[in-house]
Parts: sequence; structure tokens; C-alpha cells
Amino acid sequence: EFVDINIASKVADAFQKNKEKITTTDKLGTALEQVASQSEKAAPQLSKMLTEASDVHQRMATARKNFNSEVNTTFIEDLKNFLNTTLSEAQKAKTKLEEVRLDLDSDKTKLKNAKTAEQKAKWEAEVRKDESDFDRVHQESLTIFEKTCKEF
Repeated sequence: EFVDINIASKVADAFQKNKEKITTTDKLGTALEQVASQSEKAAPQLSKMLTEASDVHQRMATARKNFNSEVNTTFIEDLKNFLNTTLSEAQKAKTKLEEVRLDLDSDKTKLKNAKTAEQKAKWEAEVRKDESDFDRVHQESLTIFEKTCKEF
């Protein structure tokens, strides 16, 4: 279970861009309305049916805009808030954990390559310090990751 930040932000951006976009249903409704007004004298029945079809398309376009608006307020805004706060915090925790782990691995390598007893003692102390730092950051990160999973 992991959240791809890029995909989630693309979904949010796509809904934001399409919020007030004129749809094909809008265009069709407008076109039907124009044809109905032009054919009113020549074919009143056709004009009446075209006007009714135009009204239906206009209502469908309005319903679609309302749906998109509702999705935007109930889902996309929550998704954006999640991405910008909780997931961002989890990303920072992951980066910090990776950095601490790299420090620990580096010091372990230096300990392994130490030649003198003095160097070994120095690097053993560093490794112990780094292990305690890693354990602390690991626990903090786990807490943040669990919180992120629950909120998602």
C-alpha cells in the first residue's frame, strides 16, 4: 500500500483545470437552441423538439458541472490537503530515515576498515550513537507512516 504522489497530484490538477470547462454537452445544447430559433417559422414542431432537446442538454451540462464541483469539494480538496500536509510530512520522515541509515552504514564501513585499536574504538562509539539515532528516527518515522496510512 503506497500512494503515488505524482498520480494523486495529477488527479487534483486535472479536476482543477476541468472545473469550469465548456463541455460538448454545453456546445450541443447551444447549437440545438440556435437551430431551433432559426427554424421556428419554417418548422414549428421541429423547433419545439429542438428547444426541448436543447433544454435537456443544458440541464445535463449543469448536472455535470454540479457533479464536478461536488467531487472537487468533497474529494479533491481533501486529497490536496492530504498531499500537502500528511503525505509531505511522511516524505520528510522517509528522507530523514534514509539519511540516518546512510550515516549508520557509512560508519559501519569505516569501523570495518579501521586499522588501529584507537580508530576501532572511535568508530564503535560512532556506530553505537548512529544506531541509537537510527532507532529513534525509525520509531518516529513508523509513527508518521502509520498516521499517514490511517488518514489515507
